[in-house]
Amino acid sequence: MLLPSVVKLPLSAAPRSVSSPNQEIARANVRPPVALSAPPSVQAGSGDLAAQIKARLEQDLDYQILRKSFALDAGDESRRASDGASAARVDPHAGAAFAGGRSAVLEARMGDGSIATANLELQVSWSQASSTRFELDTSSLDSSLTLQFQSARRQTFQMDLRSSETAAVQMGDPLVLDLSGRGIATTGVEAGVQFDLTGDGQVEQVSFVTGDSWFLALDRNGNGQIDNGLELFGDQGGAAHGFAELARYDGNADGVIDAGDEVFSQLRLFQIGSDGAQTLKTLEAAEVTAIELGYQNTRKALNLYDSVAQVGQFQRADGSTGEASDVLLGYRALA
Repeated sequence: MLLPSVVKLPLSAAPRSVSSPNQEIARANVRPPVALSAPPSVQAGSGDLAAQIKARLEQDLDYQILRKSFALDAGDESRRASDGASAARVDPHAGAAFAGGRSAVLEARMGDGSIATANLELQVSWSQASSTRFELDTSSLDSSLTLQFQSARRQTFQMDLRSSETAAVQMGDPLVLDLSGRGIATTGVEAGVQFDLTGDGQVEQVSFVTGDSWFLALDRNGNGQIDNGLELFGDQGGAAHGFAELARYDGNADGVIDAGDEVFSQLRLFQIGSDGAQTLKTLEAAEVTAIELGYQNTRKALNLYDSVAQVGQFQRADGSTGEASDVLLGYRALA
């Protein structure tokens, strides 16, 4: 956009005319005092008149404001003189620019308990360029003075907002044993593994246990591996949570799963490595002698999506106990 600038001088004013919307020209014709006039036989030097005008401008408040606003002092100055006339031009140029961006992740919890995620990216750029031209022409022949100010400013602003949606993160709750005693650790969804947690035949991106935290699993078809979440203990098979699913195998109804229950020798501890390879080991190898079916409801966050929902304990061969928990794991469908 173009912003006209007007300067008021303490001289006898002449009519002002606007040549275009982009510039404004102020003209003033003055007659210098007799004391400043040259004798008829002597032609006054243009330098004296220019000095007088400069002095008047230095005392003018409007001119000082204009000079400070457009940094006239920092501009390049050129002077020319010919045939008893003098001119001064100032063409300062000022510019500024800004560019930046910001991204954000928005989450919304859906009615089915899943969490929908959207990525927003905002890019903003702004630039400004301005220029000011000041021209002064004087002539001692007719004692006339012409002042012309031109200013222009251009601003540009651009904003680009982009959004992308990812598949909603949902929750599954396998039973987990913490063998180390340092607390249950999970990878988080993005750093997780691909595994069919829901047992629907579709592989999902799943947050998985890591470190010395292990899923409790049952190789139901005896093929030597854990095929999907239906071979874990959670709500995948219709139970409320992992402890309720495991309680179905308490043959003697004593509130624990131990060597007195047929399923005990078939239970496995299960992990998947970053390379996708499965690791299985027996409870005996881990020195786990019993898993108690009692639990307490809790809500302990592990990371952005994962949390502990129920907590119980298991018993070791040395008589110590460890944490057995039902963990809500985040997972999302693959595109």
